[in-house]
Amino acid sequence: MRKTAISILVHPATLILSTLLVMAMAAVVGGGIVPAFLESLKPGIAAEDLELTDDIAVILVTFGVFLEERELLAKRIFGEEMPAQEHLMNEHAEFYGAVLLLVGLVMEIVDQAFEPLLLDNGLATAGLGLMVLFHATTILVGLGYVLTFFRRA
Repeated sequence: MRKTAISILVHPATLILSTLLVMAMAAVVGGGIVPAFLESLKPGIAAEDLELTDDIAVILVTFGVFLEERELLAKRIFGEEMPAQEHLMNEHAEFYGAVLLLVGLVMEIVDQAFEPLLLDNGLATAGLGLMVLFHATTILVGLGYVLTFFRRA
């Protein structure tokens, strides 16, 4: 039973679906930030009306750690003698997991750093712009990871 559950977690189809789900969340949340960013560019908008709160950073960090640890889970299924294809999948998962982890951590740092500075419209606009950039990066990283599954064919 345990091996079956782990097999499902590390299966390429599950990884693709999970990545697409994280990309969709980044798109939806990032799409919600875009109007605030555009609004902040208008004169007469009070910075107090803007906020950077971005809970997707926690999801990115969590999913990044999961991807980085795919090899640990795969060893439970295949043992030490994993097929070459699994080693390649582990390498890709580790790389993309590390990138998502870094994007999520930097996103959270920016969120925490800019939150007290929102009294200044210029800084609020810069913070919102960075958040939009992080969401776009998440989507591009996810797309790159999904494409690695089709390059092997």
